[in-house]
Amino acid sequence: MIIGLTNPFVLSVISLIANLWFGDHERNRAAAIIGLMAPVGSLIGLGLAGALAAGVDSADPIDCMDRLELIVYV
Repeated sequence: MIIGLTNPFVLSVISLIANLWFGDHERNRAAAIIGLMAPVGSLIGLGLAGALAAGVDSADPIDCMDRLELIVYV
């Protein structure tokens, strides 16, 4: 729910950054690269969470909590 609420703010920042930091000829390319980084970052985050959760002993609550804290911090 938090991600869904913050998504419009994150997507509107792309054009703001491109307008502030890049010139007229670089603006389109910068906005495209910045826009592509959001899904790439999500894929990396999902991949890391899956890799960190692999091999957890579900019968051991201490192991589950330790691994969950690691995933949250990453």
